[in-house]
Amino acid sequence: MKVESPARNGGAFLKLKFNYLPSKRENMTRLTLYKIALFLSIALVVRGLCLKIMYISAAQILIPLGLFYTLVYTIIALYEVYQSDRITLDEKIMWAAGFITVGSIAGLLYLFMGRQRILREFKILNQQPE
Repeated sequence: MKVESPARNGGAFLKLKFNYLPSKRENMTRLTLYKIALFLSIALVVRGLCLKIMYISAAQILIPLGLFYTLVYTIIALYEVYQSDRITLDEKIMWAAGFITVGSIAGLLYLFMGRQRILREFKILNQQPE
């Protein structure tokens, strides 16, 4: 990991650069964990809200558990977004704001539309030349 000073990177406060590309296995593991956390989060929160409407006490367990999984997939997605060199800082801020304000919708949009475009660089660079 390399940390650049503010004077060298155009005045940005702190810029972290990781000097490795994740392997295909790491990328797939992260994707699998992201999908599991996203769908568990949505299922647990929806089920917890239904139980809360019916005044059943199990909702007190399901809703915080769903919010924990929301935190897990948000951290994974924001890590991938901020490590990507394919998108600008403005788009990175847009993804962060989206995950903070409308987490489940941003999570689904990221999974089905944004992730392929953001991580496309890794697929190209990890191919072995012939």
